[in-house]
Amino acid sequence: MLKTHQPGNGRSIDLALIPAALAQVSGNSEIKIEQLRIVKDGNQTDGGMRDRSARIQLSQGKITVLLSRSDKSASQFFINSRHVTISADSDCLFRVLTDDTTTRITCARGKIYASAGAQPPVAIGAGYFQQWPSTRPEPVAAADDETAQIDITDSLEIGNRWRELRAGWQNRPSF
Repeated sequence: MLKTHQPGNGRSIDLALIPAALAQVSGNSEIKIEQLRIVKDGNQTDGGMRDRSARIQLSQGKITVLLSRSDKSASQFFINSRHVTISADSDCLFRVLTDDTTTRITCARGKIYASAGAQPPVAIGAGYFQQWPSTRPEPVAAADDETAQIDITDSLEIGNRWRELRAGWQNRPSF
């Protein structure tokens, strides 16, 4: 699925790279889809997906991601930036903002993992953010940062809109 819209602060595009992952890419962003992978279980037509994964490169800009695993198949979503690799494999809602000098990750729901180079991954839970490069080894509470609070509020609004859309899709008759 690919859908464009124009929220109050500029153009953006909604992407559904795998059924479990919806992403909104904001204007002036650059992404590259590096990998889309689906593993199907033989000839099964109902519940036959065993694994779904997507990996993108975010060179610049902002992306908000909702990963929602409504079925039993494994779904993974990865984002690479200049500074860090983000992985999500459970229900979560988060935002990534990157430019030439920094990458900032804010988690609104669930938990995501970010790794920079050879360092062990940092877990970022709901209500926290982390920025790279950073002198802080642990994520910071969003309550302590105005920009992180805005990221969480915006992410929650986007996530709610997507949940409403998804409910409408599920109630649509299939062909």
